[in-house]
Amino acid sequence: MIPIRHVLTLSLLLQTPLTAQLALAQPVQAQAQTYRLVVMPFENLTQQASDNWLGLSFAESLTGYFSQQPGLMVIERAQLQQVIKELGFAQSQFADADNAPELGKLLGARQLILGSYQREGQSLLIRARLVDASSGQVLNYREIRGEQSQLQKLQLELASALLKDLNLGQPIPLSNTPITVPQTAYQAYHQALYQLNRDTITDFDQVIPLLKQAIAAAPDFTLAYTALAEAYAKRSVMGKLIGLKNPNHPQQDLDQALQYAETALKHGQEPAAVYRVLATIYLARQERDKSMQALESSLKLEPGNIKSLISYVNLQETSRSLTEIQADLSRFQADLSNPWLRFAVLRAQYEREKQQFHPNLAPLEQELADLNQELTDFPALNLMRVELAVARENLPQAWKLAQDVQQRYPDVALIQLMLGLLFLNAPEYQTQARQWIAHSLELNPNFSYGYTFLGMSYFQSGDLDKAKELLLQARRLNPESSIPPLFLGIVALQQENFAEARAYYLQAQSNQIKMAHIEHINPVDLLTGLALSHAALNESKAAEDYYLQALNQPTDLKHWRKASRLYLNQLKNQGDYERALKHFETHIHRVNGEYTATEAQLYREIVLLKSLPDSQRPADVLNDLGQLALLQEQYPSADDYFQQALKKKPAYAPVLFNQGLLAL
Repeated sequence: MIPIRHVLTLSLLLQTPLTAQLALAQPVQAQAQTYRLVVMPFENLTQQASDNWLGLSFAESLTGYFSQQPGLMVIERAQLQQVIKELGFAQSQFADADNAPELGKLLGARQLILGSYQREGQSLLIRARLVDASSGQVLNYREIRGEQSQLQKLQLELASALLKDLNLGQPIPLSNTPITVPQTAYQAYHQALYQLNRDTITDFDQVIPLLKQAIAAAPDFTLAYTALAEAYAKRSVMGKLIGLKNPNHPQQDLDQALQYAETALKHGQEPAAVYRVLATIYLARQERDKSMQALESSLKLEPGNIKSLISYVNLQETSRSLTEIQADLSRFQADLSNPWLRFAVLRAQYEREKQQFHPNLAPLEQELADLNQELTDFPALNLMRVELAVARENLPQAWKLAQDVQQRYPDVALIQLMLGLLFLNAPEYQTQARQWIAHSLELNPNFSYGYTFLGMSYFQSGDLDKAKELLLQARRLNPESSIPPLFLGIVALQQENFAEARAYYLQAQSNQIKMAHIEHINPVDLLTGLALSHAALNESKAAEDYYLQALNQPTDLKHWRKASRLYLNQLKNQGDYERALKHFETHIHRVNGEYTATEAQLYREIVLLKSLPDSQRPADVLNDLGQLALLQEQYPSADDYFQQALKKKPAYAPVLFNQGLLAL
């Protein structure tokens, strides 16, 4: 079994997948090269699900070609997805010239490339636009048409045309770039990679045969071997963490992964990418030193590769300081004088620290303040400083920073929305937070997520009718999104409309399945909502099934912990104390023994309830249960326990004392 200290590290390493383009490495350019470009995933206008992989393929091919150009810094897909994923946005919301510049401004980009593709029989019609991030103006437009069987040629033609539009001065010509991979191998590889990059439990029964098909068609296709190694490693890790069904033992998957990675190394192409996958494999095999050595090898080959840097940060022991980690990276020739690279490292360190029970955020706060002196017009950095101050519960400082950001970018709807979201959980700032979200809607009245989060702000203040009205408006604007029905389910639960809540959650689940390739929500939120609604309808078997599904999702510790607590409450309410205590052992193991006061109280409550029938002193047990309910502000339950205690032992002084506290 994988030790708990490896679980989070493995999940973070597996969130850094291979890119889909042959030019895999995307090193950060020198500091002087600050022409930043975002390439958005292309939109599938035909909406045939079998063609969804093409959207990622077009974006990654352009990213790969452009990353070779001096004077151009392509913002990697990992950074793009991070912003979208944090808010649960769908990429489709940024696929047009009205909304995409918002994201570009946030990421400090100068220009964006937006595109779409449309199937016409066996042909593809591909359109691409170069958009100015500041004004939203379309600077240039390209359209190409050709057979899908010539996909690589079409992508090269598109990249060459767009490269001319970028006006870089002395670009590296792409016209002589060789196309060495057969079309059948190229397509199978990209279809598999699309599955690997999704934030759902990958269907390995599809991915692995596709990659083997790619290798059969192109025996020297190094990236296919590397991706196959990653797929086996990912299946093994998921199998160990969540009991994913697969015909092979997880150890056999790891052996297969190692075999394919070693084969990829022998081919000698893209070794840095192979070493990154090897790091995951060795960590899953509990060979941490070899895992670290593999990442070091990757960094020596590509010291500026953001994927390797982020993986290296994720692999560090929690006891290691930021200064020590940065010293290591400098030893590998990573140019930490490059502010963009340093920001990527700090962001990775922040995401890692957030998962800790006692995160050490003070060094990051100072580093970001220093970095802000160099990157003075980078909204993502400014927002991260606000987020960090909120996380440290330094709300006055967070508020001061937020006001500065708001004044600097008063007309950027996405920034106004994100500022509002950061303060929604701070009661003293909720009014202003709501005003910022409302202002974002004034700037962009068709952005459905603005209505969604404005609705949730009213939910938090207790105005459930207004919340529902805004969420329904969000659903009308974006009927395929899973976010509005998810929150409508939450509102319906609060209104005790349990059947309605269940219907909304089921709709959200249905939408999420269709939108998984472009919209990111945590499935645990959906599954626990379904569990709660079924439990409220006295459908305990269905509720338990959904809780178990939630606990078997590959997710972060925060979401797993919430689902686990809800499941413990479900077992407690069913009177199934034996199973509750058994699951609590699993809970404590997963959180590495660092349980909260609320979790300790829940454990004590279950123990007391289990002991009550056989207790020689039932009044004392009931009194203790009442005290726990009192601590949790569950006043009706506390009163009920105290009344039961007095029936067992009338005029019992400890109970009367607690009843007095309850009366206060």
